[in-house]
This record gives sequence, structure tokens and C-alpha cells, in this order.
Amino acid sequence: MITLLFPPARGNGDADVAKIGSSFGSAPSLYDRTHAWRMKQREHNESYLSRAATTATLFVTNTSSVQGMTQLAFQQAMQRLQAEAKARIDEQTKSLDAINQALSSVDVTA
Repeated sequence: MITLLFPPARGNGDADVAKIGSSFGSAPSLYDRTHAWRMKQREHNESYLSRAATTATLFVTNTSSVQGMTQLAFQQAMQRLQAEAKARIDEQTKSLDAINQALSSVDVTA
């Protein structure tokens, strides 16, 4: 017996058409396939959004820590510059004090 892979010509009845592919089980309906596809797409979308949110959170966290480290570095640099400036001012003040003492010790009444 030879089984045809295509439906018989019209007029032989729909019963023969229903037997084609019946050994493979029933195929899901268009609605079922579409519903399954939509569910899979929804899962992909949720997974993508979850990964995007995680990436954004990590970016913000890293940006915040970089900003914090940068601010700390600037504060330390500013403190170092202020200390150097204070040391120079103190040095110049000592020099001026020494000059003032020398001038005050000079007797200009001659």
C-alpha cells in the first residue's frame, strides 16, 4: 500500500485528508503557536529589561564610586596645595620678620 504525501483530489472525501500526518500526532493550532510565540517573546523582553536594569544600576554605582574617588583626590590635592601655600606664606613672614628685626636694630640717628 502506498501512502500519498499530499491530499487526494477533491471528491474522494475529507476522511482521507484527515489521516495524513496523523501518525505524527496532532499539530498545535495557529492560536496555540501564536500564544506560545508571544509568551516566549514576553520572556525574552523581560530578560532583556532585567539585564538592562542591572547594567544601568552597575553603571550608576561605578559612576558614583568614580565620582567619589575623583572628589576625594581633588580634596587631597587642594589640601596639599593649601599646606604648601601656608608653608610659603609662613616662610615669607619669617623672612619679613627677620628683615624688620634687622631694620629695627639699625640705629638711623647718626
